[in-house]
Amino acid sequence: MRTIKILGVRSPQSRLIESIVIEAVRHLGVNAEVIKVEDPLKFRLYDAPYTPAIVIDEKLKISGEMPSVDDVMDALT
Repeated sequence: MRTIKILGVRSPQSRLIESIVIEAVRHLGVNAEVIKVEDPLKFRLYDAPYTPAIVIDEKLKISGEMPSVDDVMDALT
């Protein structure tokens, strides 16, 4: 199982990213757990210079931008 963490504070943008990630996971048929990390102190654990950010299997993949479904699918493959 893959682990996908969405780093960001509670906001409509964060909810949108969550839906984008879920859509990418469904499209690829990946078995993944999606976790929202909303504590800014924990963002440092992933060396995320900007939020929103996406961490896949403990590796920072996307930071500081609104990803598309294609961006997330590329990060997962």
